[in-house]
Amino acid sequence: MPRRRAKRTPTSLLTFPATLTLHITGHNRPDFTAHLLAALQRRQPELTEAALTSHPSRAGNYLAVSVTLTVPDQAELDALYRELGRVEGVILAI
Repeated sequence: MPRRRAKRTPTSLLTFPATLTLHITGHNRPDFTAHLLAALQRRQPELTEAALTSHPSRAGNYLAVSVTLTVPDQAELDALYRELGRVEGVILAI
């Protein structure tokens, strides 16, 4: 009987440091972008409002925000997603 090899699960499919564009969708409120920026700046203080691009949904109920940033490792990326998940109004962050 052939011997089975254990599959190795990679810790990450990314190579770090990595420059990534995060896409965040949430409720279109006047302060939504400011809250996102504050959450991102807790992990990456050098980010400015100029780093964010946004556009509303067709009906104007939702706002899609994109930000391109460089993360040094998987732990930092995970921490960014946790911060974004705490922002009121965030529906999706990918």
